[in-house]
Amino acid sequence: MIQGNQLYLINCNIEPYRQGNIHNHVAKRERKLLLHKSEISNFAGKAKLKGFTLVPLSMYILNSRAKVEIAVCRGKQTHDKRQTIKERDAKRQIKEYN
Repeated sequence: MIQGNQLYLINCNIEPYRQGNIHNHVAKRERKLLLHKSEISNFAGKAKLKGFTLVPLSMYILNSRAKVEIAVCRGKQTHDKRQTIKERDAKRQIKEYN
């Protein structure tokens, strides 16, 4: 999500350290992503186009920091959704008969 000139990761659950104490972080909260201004403006420009959204691809920890790979993706078209629904129903019927 883009708010002003900042990029935030929303609904991401990072479990607290089990052996930690009362100073552990909150597991599910908005997290500010650190990017250069040019990167934020690039993502913002592409995400404002119709049908595009920002999607986190992967998350990993490197040198005690959580790193997130993000991309700009396009949603499915209506005919793609219909095909997916047909395939899901067919798999469900096959599973039902077995």
